[in-house]
This record gives sequence, structure tokens and C-alpha cells, in this order.
Amino acid sequence: MATRSRLALDQGRSGSVGAFETPEERASRYLADGRVRVVRVDAQGAEATCRGHRATYRVGYSPADGWWCDCDAPWVCPHMLALATITGAPRPA
Repeated sequence: MATRSRLALDQGRSGSVGAFETPEERASRYLADGRVRVVRVDAQGAEATCRGHRATYRVGYSPADGWWCDCDAPWVCPHMLALATITGAPRPA
């Protein structure tokens, strides 16, 4: 019952974090809300800040080192996906 209540509450509020929101959906929301600030895009890669659910994170990509983010997600995070979407960098795997 708690899951249904949480989901019902989340679906009723605009901009809330849904119980079943995918990283791709969250990345799209961060972009739509203007939460991603690109700091640098050049031949060496890309870097940005992203105001996430709990904090503002630094995220980036370089061809030599790949993707990184200072959030603690053990998977491809929405911060990386958002930056990949707006810079055209290869999607994180």
C-alpha cells in the first residue's frame, strides 16, 4: 500500500521525482527544467554542472578517460545522460 500511495502522490505533483522514473526520464526533466549548465565543450571533452535531486553535481566526458560524475550512483546517472544529450558526446554505457 505504501508504494501505491507514494506513486499516487508523485503523479499528482508537477516536477516531483516519480517512484519509477528512469535515468533517461530524469535527464530529460533536468534539461527541461534548465538544471544543466555546460561549463566547457572542446576537443578534449565536455564538462557541466547539473542540479540533481539532492545536490549540484559536476559531470564530464573526455575521449581519453570516458564519463565521470561526482554523484554516488553505481550506474549510468541522469547527469551523464543529460550532458550527452546536449553535447552530442557518445552516450554513457
